[in-house]
Amino acid sequence: MKKVLLTGISGYIGFHCASELPKEGFSVRGTIRNAAKRAEVGETPTSSMDISNLKMVKVDLTSENGWFDATSKYDYLMHVASPFTIDNPKSEIEMMEPAVQGTLRVLKALNQADIQKVVLTSSIVAMMGDKKSGTFTPEDWTDVNAKDVSTYAKSKTLAKGAVWDFVKHRTDQNKFELVVPYA
Repeated sequence: MKKVLLTGISGYIGFHCASELPKEGFSVRGTIRNAAKRAEVGETPTSSMDISNLKMVKVDLTSENGWFDATSKYDYLMHVASPFTIDNPKSEIEMMEPAVQGTLRVLKALNQADIQKVVLTSSIVAMMGDKKSGTFTPEDWTDVNAKDVSTYAKSKTLAKGAVWDFVKHRTDQNKFELVVPYA
């Protein structure tokens, strides 16, 4: 059975991925920030997911602790965890740290893991967060210094840049295939 580590399993995208992956033959291990999140996954009102065989591990994007152990012995990584709020937080670091440095922590943990493929969700705001109209493509980047760019758009843009920089400079030890869908 193919094994996938799914970050952010208690989030909207993570929950839906965890619901579908077993149907496609994947064994899923999800990451949660705290023990209360495990209960949230099983208690979701629309849940038809059987969590009895679902493994979860407590790790936090703001800490180095546990990421190497969490990523070892898995074939695939789906990194969908990232903080999101409608309103800008009081301090941008609340969103930037887990989005940018947290993503890098996860990728660095793969250095000695046998992960074959990484699916890292991005956001359309990483391409057009500063645009009010016009066309854009995945080659476009949000200008994080533009007026009225949300903290979330900045965090997703900076995380996208950090990921591509990491991939560009990685060693032979961590040659995994990277897929970055935009939602």
